[in-house]
Amino acid sequence: MSRAKPILVALALALVAPQAEAAPAPQQWLKAKIVVKSKLPLEPNELKWELVLTNEGKEPVRVCTLCGGWGAGWKGNVEQTFAPDFWKSDRPREEEFDKHIVTLKEGESVSLPASLVGYRGEKYTLTASYQVGKEFAARHKVWGGKAEAKPIIISAVKKKD
Repeated sequence: MSRAKPILVALALALVAPQAEAAPAPQQWLKAKIVVKSKLPLEPNELKWELVLTNEGKEPVRVCTLCGGWGAGWKGNVEQTFAPDFWKSDRPREEEFDKHIVTLKEGESVSLPASLVGYRGEKYTLTASYQVGKEFAARHKVWGGKAEAKPIIISAVKKKD
């Protein structure tokens, strides 16, 4: 019984002691946002936009801006993923990636430009993300994880009178 008392006291103190909030993981510090650069509704049938990555943490975050990635489009939806470690073809040499690494201090941003040409729908949802795998992140000492932007709805053509 005497050995159980110290354990019970320690357990009771742990339950009533104020719990410190866990600091967010560095992966949570990078936020993504879609910014449309073209005037809407689209006139020339080309949407110019960018994915803006912002460091919302206190510590600097290193980001690679030389990106491949993938995209998809289906009725009413367009999705784009920017990924420095995924290239369908013509992958840059390893030393090229280091030339495109930026360090974002607290509150700083970097933009990844993109465009969409030839879309004929009236309205569609644009979804985008930035994704870096663990191996690439470790090899280049950059942020790793997935930052997803909130989808936006694009009006591509003027409404008919």
